[in-house]
Amino acid sequence: MKYLVGESVSSLVIEPEPIFNNLIIEFISSLSSHLFSIDSISDYPDVVTFAFWCRRSHLLKLKKDSCTSLCRVGRGFAFHIAPSNVPINFAFSLVFSLLSGNVNVVRVSEKNFPQVLIITEALNELLSQPKFFRLRKKIIVVQYPRDEEYTSELSSRADVRIIWGGDKTIQAIRKLPSPTRCVDINFPDRYSISVISADAILSSSRKELLNLYAGFYNDIFLFDQNACSSPHLILWTDNSLSLDRAQNIFWQGFAEFLISKKISPNPLDALERYTSFCRNSILSPTLQLTSSVNDIIYRVSYDQFPVHPEMFKGKLGYFIEAHDPNLSLFKSIVNQKYQTVTYYGVSPVIIKDIVTDYSLLGVDRIVPIGKALDIGLVWDGLDLVSVLSRVLNYS
Repeated sequence: MKYLVGESVSSLVIEPEPIFNNLIIEFISSLSSHLFSIDSISDYPDVVTFAFWCRRSHLLKLKKDSCTSLCRVGRGFAFHIAPSNVPINFAFSLVFSLLSGNVNVVRVSEKNFPQVLIITEALNELLSQPKFFRLRKKIIVVQYPRDEEYTSELSSRADVRIIWGGDKTIQAIRKLPSPTRCVDINFPDRYSISVISADAILSSSRKELLNLYAGFYNDIFLFDQNACSSPHLILWTDNSLSLDRAQNIFWQGFAEFLISKKISPNPLDALERYTSFCRNSILSPTLQLTSSVNDIIYRVSYDQFPVHPEMFKGKLGYFIEAHDPNLSLFKSIVNQKYQTVTYYGVSPVIIKDIVTDYSLLGVDRIVPIGKALDIGLVWDGLDLVSVLSRVLNYS
């Protein structure tokens, strides 16, 4: 086991704190300031996003919004399994749990992500300061192979397990013994979509379209479409007469945006997209390659749309497209696998009403295109402070 932050698991002091403890707020806001002082931070937009999230004014707003008349304290020892495909995720998981009053061990991937190194070095520097010395026994970040022995040992002590990963990872860890009062918070594989109004594309100004392309780019490429909230299916609303023209404007404009960003095809990424297309074609022979945008985006469609399109997932700019004028297809396919719906030119109230009126089991977030990756204390339909803490009832 390699310790990136902290000394040893045995040194942990399991003393839960009230939620939004002042020392924790100061520590996290200091982390924000420290990260912004690093010259190279602009090379890592996800670290910039994390640092911005951690600023003091935002934390105080979260405290104001989250705190009620109930007395809430942390559950105790939180054991985090961070995903291997989104490097910044471990840091968000840690701060969510710290704000909820917990002592933490975070297992990060053995992949050498520079984002992990930047943030763990910042954590170590802050924890060396006398005013934060007490937190040294509350925060540990470790790396170790997919070794059931270590995971089993930590699970046996955990008051809460936060598991970010694929369904198989979650199922394997849930089988490991844990204390009877341990709470498991699972973030499994999810699927996300975009709903775009063809009419809105046709009526948008150039400035509005440029903002749309920038937001769409961030939703896709910040994590190479690996994030559970990155869209894979695009549903186009409005009548078919405007569809072809709107799609041409959108994709041609996006291609020009990629050129302006000097985004060029990566041969390995292109191979991954083609492999996804071939694999999906075997599973569904009606799959068709509509077009390839600058050899960076694959657009595919089906003659007979599959009942479970979430099974035909790609990454690195691989999209299924469908015409869904009244969102009837949306109603028929959404299941528990669906997490985020991003939209453009469509009222979020309409989407919300469909989810509630038709009692759909899926969709936890409805946000504008460009906001897919904006993580918060409510995620996957869970109020994280509530589930990561307990209520101390008194009268």
